Amino acid sequence: HTHTHTHTHTHTHTHTHIAPMSRKNHGPRGDKPRKQNSKRSAPLTVPIAQPALDELQPFEDMDATLKVRMELDDCLMAIFETRSSTRERNLQVISGLFSKYFLPDYINRKSETLVRAIKAGLSASGSEEIINSLELLNIICITVGVDGEEDLYAIFKPLLTRLISDTESVRVRSFCCRTLALLCFVLVDDDVENVECLEIFSKIIEDTPILDEEAGYCLSEVINAWSLLATTCSTNFMVETLVPSDVAVITDHISSRNITTRIAAGDALSLICSVVAEHEEENNDVYSQYWFNGYLNVEDLHEILSAHAFDTQKKLSKAERSKQRKIFKNFLDVFENASPPLVEFTLQEQTLVFEEHSEVVRLNFFRRILQSGFLSHMESNPLLASIFDFVVEELLNKNVAKDLKIRAHDASVARKKHRDLSRNANRLAKDAFNTGY
Repeated sequence: HTHTHTHTHTHTHTHTHIAPMSRKNHGPRGDKPRKQNSKRSAPLTVPIAQPALDELQPFEDMDATLKVRMELDDCLMAIFETRSSTRERNLQVISGLFSKYFLPDYINRKSETLVRAIKAGLSASGSEEIINSLELLNIICITVGVDGEEDLYAIFKPLLTRLISDTESVRVRSFCCRTLALLCFVLVDDDVENVECLEIFSKIIEDTPILDEEAGYCLSEVINAWSLLATTCSTNFMVETLVPSDVAVITDHISSRNITTRIAAGDALSLICSVVAEHEEENNDVYSQYWFNGYLNVEDLHEILSAHAFDTQKKLSKAERSKQRKIFKNFLDVFENASPPLVEFTLQEQTLVFEEHSEVVRLNFFRRILQSGFLSHMESNPLLASIFDFVVEELLNKNVAKDLKIRAHDASVARKKHRDLSRNANRLAKDAFNTGY
């Protein structure tokens, strides 16, 4: 609105009132308004045009909702704060969102910042920040795989091996082993690197006391890491090298006081038995549990497995006792007969069936890392489709339809938000004019 006041003098004073866009552009009540942002301010006589979809800068990533991307951007801005609790919280939020949503493009675009943040987290003094950084690295590795902008294995292997050897925290050490195994499994196609990591895990397993309950709880992650990389080894290498050196060390922990570690050791034993059975079949022989004579005490191991399979002691809760009995009956059957597993679940309209112990080991490993985001990644992540060898054509078609739906939703939200801002601006300007602002 322009008001012109003409005085008896020859000059004219012209005052132009510009409508305020929002309260945050002004100082405290009673103060003069701050300088307006030229991009957001406009005279009321000038209509605000609706932006085209291509001009909506915040929506250049259409594979995630606006709210998720805004939250990720906010967390990345706060991830280098001086307060450790703030950094830990933002690391957790970012990991959770990357687990829930499949965002490879976003991760690749922010890869430099993310790598810098993880490096800083791994150098922190607090165990929680280190573990949160490792969790974020795991999700990033699973999301981008070998297509990432950064060579994550080359960058982080030295840091992880240093932490494994130097840290006094058994929990940090176990999480480092899990991350190292994942990076090696996904990113490396080198038997030498694979064997080197297996030797690191074997040494930790061997050096951990069986009756140390705290260390035993963390040891389950190390045994699971060993099992994951063992699935990539050839049958001959497993039978001739890995089993003779490691089977006794691993099966000793079936007697661990911690149920999680007992189950991890039982899973590793099942994998070993399946490989030995395959080797025997290739040589026209029949599998027998007594194949392990000379490497371990077969009778003692059978007795321990049977005790867990039919345990009636009340030192465990009823739920834990029931879970242990069911799982160890399977382990006992595998040890005696090399029985194959049967795990299946429905993914959208497909039923995925896993009938090999190596597949089950991998499935459980990725499920533990992704947690509630596992199904979301199974539906969208081509890396998992490649690892578990299932057809993705139908899933990709559905993902395209889902992506188009998200794009349409995001565009609608953007237009509505812009329209609401325009209406609010007009309403505020009108009120200001009527009250003589």
